[in-house]
Amino acid sequence: MSYTTTQGAELEIQLITNDGFIANRASEILLNPKVKNEQLAVKEGVQSQLEINNSKPHRNINDLAREIVYKLKSLEKICRKENLLIVPISEYGAGRGERNNSLDRFEVYDKILGKKDNERLITVSGTHVHSGRQPNLEKRLTQHRVLTALDPLIALASTSPIDVNGINGLNCHRAQLLRYELGKNKENEDENKHESFLEGGLENYIASLEELNLRDVYRFLKWENKFVKNGGDIKRFRSLFKVDNTGYSLVRDRPNFKPNGTFESRAFDACPIDALLGIVAIIKGVQDRIFNENIKVRIAEDTENFQYSSKEIILPHFYQLKSLEQSAIKYGLVDNKVTNYIKRLVEFAEGGLAQDERKYLGLITEMLEHQDNYATEVMALIKNYGCLNEPVDKILASKANLYMAERSKQATSKVEKFVF
Repeated sequence: MSYTTTQGAELEIQLITNDGFIANRASEILLNPKVKNEQLAVKEGVQSQLEINNSKPHRNINDLAREIVYKLKSLEKICRKENLLIVPISEYGAGRGERNNSLDRFEVYDKILGKKDNERLITVSGTHVHSGRQPNLEKRLTQHRVLTALDPLIALASTSPIDVNGINGLNCHRAQLLRYELGKNKENEDENKHESFLEGGLENYIASLEELNLRDVYRFLKWENKFVKNGGDIKRFRSLFKVDNTGYSLVRDRPNFKPNGTFESRAFDACPIDALLGIVAIIKGVQDRIFNENIKVRIAEDTENFQYSSKEIILPHFYQLKSLEQSAIKYGLVDNKVTNYIKRLVEFAEGGLAQDERKYLGLITEMLEHQDNYATEVMALIKNYGCLNEPVDKILASKANLYMAERSKQATSKVEKFVF
């Protein structure tokens, strides 16, 4: 019998008005009886944001797609009655999301990151993909390394070419913010002078599962010590944080998720469902093919190139992976190296998917062929309005919000035809 990796997903969405401005009305939507009874969404860090999370792991992508489509369509309908739209993106500057102070973790984030960095953190929205951990420990080590090597898939998910201040010029501002601006482990430039301990950067391949655990324990203790140093209570910290949910590691180990735990890939922007499911298909197909065909996996030597084949998997050397990451952040799919890497992953992943799952790879084929993701679409839009090399104003940001709300709606309708 072939092994099938279970998959789950979490998708963060923004609420906007019919004219494209941020709407801080998440609390109202969460009180809707259908939202509560069917657990369509949960609260997030700001009052303009909701999170759609799947209720159980799925062995077939069709089942995951049905669940997310149903929740998106249901939320669209509920929000439409309230004169609201939903859109899976970060904030572009058409208004600001208000802090959700009912989340107790904010108290800790303010003391660990500093209020300035925390206020920047809550302006971005992400997508998290969960892969069921391999029961075999040796295979689990390989699995984590493979998921690390899939980091350039951020170029498929990017929807953040504009940041909350209207600054543009990068294909993925969210990745830049989490990896290079909030995770420098230096004092912030605000009045509190707290170090930023986010640690959202790309980390080297682990040498062992023990190293992974030590990383996580060290991060947890570092956060705890910082919280206590800045006047926090240790019992309070431990009631809100655990080893497996502290910090922003890109491939987070979640051992308590049944049945064998998950590896949570947290690198991706919030994005429309077609890009999300295309990424899930790659992640699942690559893993299932490796483990069902017992393909040897190793990490490239210094000058050696990557390889994804039935003969052998050679994961890119970490320096090459970093180069791909930085190109994906700056240029997205416009960069040939990034696109060619993802194309090779798609080709390999197809052989690991069930026949009825391969269609999800087709959702991203056009992106790869035209080297055009949602971020480049948004940049083309603002350039059409004459915005060149200058910050986007609130009116133009609202138009970008509306554009992405419509594109997301189109994507949901397209996937709906696949599964219903």
